Amino acid sequence: YHRADLVYVDGAGVVLGAWLLGYNLPPRQTMADLGWPAVAHLAEKGHTLYLLGSPQGVAAQAAERLKASIPGVKILGAHHGFFPKSGPENDAVIARINRLRPHVLMVGLGMPLEQRWILDNYPRVDARVFWTVGAAFQYWAGLIPRCPRWMAEHGLEWLFRLLLEPRRMARRYLWGNAVFLLKVL
Repeated sequence: YHRADLVYVDGAGVVLGAWLLGYNLPPRQTMADLGWPAVAHLAEKGHTLYLLGSPQGVAAQAAERLKASIPGVKILGAHHGFFPKSGPENDAVIARINRLRPHVLMVGLGMPLEQRWILDNYPRVDARVFWTVGAAFQYWAGLIPRCPRWMAEHGLEWLFRLLLEPRRMARRYLWGNAVFLLKVL
């Protein structure tokens, strides 16, 4: 995070942890909220995008929905995130991205995998901006419903996601959040 040009807060736990430590952070911003208008702005400015991440077909589906909804958006390609993160297959993904030379590479592999992949590969990738987007492609593809606004405003988006995907999110939210709060305290 210290090497990133821009870091924003998208987790209620980070806001709570900062508050407990006496810090005042800017408002929380999630990719579900920020992403669509940001892509529209990038399209308006003529920037090109490449979507990398999520299960097979999800990034491509998100790209199609963005293209259908945002005039002038230029998405040069999309690739799923289920590939070895080193070796020949990783090299092939990077070669494809480099052939297309997007201005913005959106990486949705989930935390901390997307940050680690960028750190390991950014010197080899021909993109101007690397943007970690978490589960944004799944939201944009319409596969994950948005959290009700009242839950989001009260820092309960984690609970909504846990209820939607209990098997996948239990470790992250029940164990991970508890460990995080213990470390903050």
